[in-house]
Amino acid sequence: MDAKKSRNPHCQWCSAINCNNNRNSRPDLSFHRFPKDPELCRRWVINSRRADLDRKSAEALSKGNVLCSKHFEPHLLRRVNSKNFLCRNSVPTICHIPNPPPQLIPSRSAPKIRISETFSPDITFPQSSDPPAEPEPSNIE
Repeated sequence: MDAKKSRNPHCQWCSAINCNNNRNSRPDLSFHRFPKDPELCRRWVINSRRADLDRKSAEALSKGNVLCSKHFEPHLLRRVNSKNFLCRNSVPTICHIPNPPPQLIPSRSAPKIRISETFSPDITFPQSSDPPAEPEPSNIE
């Protein structure tokens, strides 16, 4: 879990990867609990890009984990009495992941191997004073 998310245990943070939204800092957003339905909850976990949540049951996730409204298409949110509600069977589809991740970009090219480093000058080949033998004729008829 992110260091920022562990500071205040009484504040609910969005569970999506790379999202630091919480109820205190973003009162303009709505926060939605993970669904109790196991299949729908599994789709939320996959789309939130949090593999560590895959080990938790839908029941456990629905009690302590939320996603903010930033991860849902606007047409999936319904405003009733100044409160946002998700449409039934909504799935989060908006996730902010840098592509490609910055740490995977190589900072320099791989070192080149020189031919002089691969062959050792200490290798000697046996010298023979005999002329090379002629191949024997084959008996192909």
